[in-house]
Amino acid sequence: MLRSSISRMPTAAVAGLSLVVAFAAADLTGVRPLGGLVLVAGGLWCVVRSRAAGWWRLVVVVLLALGLFVASHPLGRVIGAWPAVLLAGPLLAAATYGLVDRGSRGVVGDGAPTAGFVLTEKLLTILGPPQIGDQTSPRRPPSADEQEREQRLQSDLERVVGPDGHVYLVERDGTSH
Repeated sequence: MLRSSISRMPTAAVAGLSLVVAFAAADLTGVRPLGGLVLVAGGLWCVVRSRAAGWWRLVVVVLLALGLFVASHPLGRVIGAWPAVLLAGPLLAAATYGLVDRGSRGVVGDGAPTAGFVLTEKLLTILGPPQIGDQTSPRRPPSADEQEREQRLQSDLERVVGPDGHVYLVERDGTSH
C-alpha cells in the first residue's frame, strides 16, 4: 500500500519538500548534518525515481536545487530563514514538474510537437547519426515486400514488458491467434 502510494507521488512534490523538510530537520534538532542527510536522501530518491526523464533534465534540476539551496542562505538573512526556504521549495517543485513530471515528452495537449522537439529534430539532421539520402525529402511508401515482412513480424511476435520494466519482443505461442 505504502509502496504504491510512493510510486505515484510526483517527483516535484518530493523535490520541493526535501528542501523544506531538510531545513526543518536541521533547524529543529540543531544538527545541520542531519538536514544535509535528509536533503541528499530526497535528492537521490528524485534522481533514481526520474531516470527515464533523461540525464540532462536531471542535471538541470540538481543544479537548480543546489543553486536554490545556496541562494536561500543569503536570502534568509534578508527575509528570514523560513520564508527563504518556503520560497525555494516551491520554486524547485515547479521547475521539477516542468522538467521531469510533465506528461508526454515532445508534444503539447493537442498532439502538436513542441518547439524543443522540432529543434531537436532539426539538429539531428546535422548532429545525429549518419544517414544515407536526403533527410528532408518526403518518405517513400513501403514496398509490398516491406509490408508483408511487417505483417509477418506483427503476427509472429508480441511486445512483453518484463519485471524490470524493459520491453521485449517474444514469439507468440500458437494459442494466442
